[in-house]
Amino acid sequence: SSFTSDIAIDLMEVSGCVSCPMPTNLTATNITLNTADLNWIEAGSATNWQVSVGAAGGTPTSGTLTTTSTKPVSLTGLTASTQYEFYVRSICGPGDTSGWVGPLQFGTANGIPWSEDFETFPAGNFQNPWPNDWTSTTTTDPNWESEDANNGNNENSTATGPLWDHTNFGGPTNGMYIYMETSGGTVGDTADFVSPAIFVGANPVIELKYWYFNHGANFDRMEVLVDTNGVENLITTYTGQQQANQTDPWLQGAHTLAGYQGKSIRIIFRGFNVACCS
Repeated sequence: SSFTSDIAIDLMEVSGCVSCPMPTNLTATNITLNTADLNWIEAGSATNWQVSVGAAGGTPTSGTLTTTSTKPVSLTGLTASTQYEFYVRSICGPGDTSGWVGPLQFGTANGIPWSEDFETFPAGNFQNPWPNDWTSTTTTDPNWESEDANNGNNENSTATGPLWDHTNFGGPTNGMYIYMETSGGTVGDTADFVSPAIFVGANPVIELKYWYFNHGANFDRMEVLVDTNGVENLITTYTGQQQANQTDPWLQGAHTLAGYQGKSIRIIFRGFNVACCS
């Protein structure tokens, strides 16, 4: 009856698992037809790194290995319109390296003229990786998805979307297009569908053209932007539905762009969610 309990704590320690931490935040910027800058954030105190660059789908040891004490690493001699990937690891001392980080996939830029009709895309894709270096920012509603027009039968909804893609408008063959699914999510959510890099080169003025179909009673808006290394420039906004019926023709957007000489650009199609109706 005289016994009482005690709570006791003794030695506690927190330490790192490895002596050489792995780098983080891999990026590929300033992409042209045959060059790219690779960068990362050093998580420890390393001042030397090993970089592996190779074809997409490889491993750290299958790429070309280089050791560098500077970053970013500027790559030259790449092939235009080609998918690459890179890995990096820190070198903290003799026999002391971090694990490999990666891969980060990137594509060299496409030259002008360039076009994409999505006909080689598989139906039903809704997440990265997309073919031909296209990318998207979401995997759940709202999100972008590739759709087979199926000879005038809209497989997604009887109240939204087109019956045919633009390339094969009116049939008789199937056609592929990209649409934004909005049957879930929150009002105001956005989803981006982003083109591969397109190198403007010495062209002082270029023309951007695309076809669009925005049909649905609850349609919010779609923005079209030009991105240059993370700097976005809004080109136009389509608010509300642009086609009153599923059988209406697609409409064409056409814009003259200037000020991008010597730069690579990406075109962003940004949809805004209304949390109703795909």
